Amino acid sequence: MNPLSWCVRLSTAAVITGMAAAYLLTRKTGTGEDLLAGAAHFRRGLDEFRKGVTAMVWGEERPSPQAHQEARERGRITIE
Repeated sequence: MNPLSWCVRLSTAAVITGMAAAYLLTRKTGTGEDLLAGAAHFRRGLDEFRKGVTAMVWGEERPSPQAHQEARERGRITIE
């Protein structure tokens, strides 16, 4: 194969790939708010995944009964 034709084919493939990637990014990403909300959701999912793996490997950290009772009391709605 001629080196010049190989370079032309390679550059053509690179240009087409770049154009397709740019099109997909502009068409499928949506607005900036959607992208930020998706990133926050993804981060929370990774945090939950990390908590689950940590709990499976080193055991689950359980709060003391007093701390659990205090948290329940703080979460209650007082009716007067």
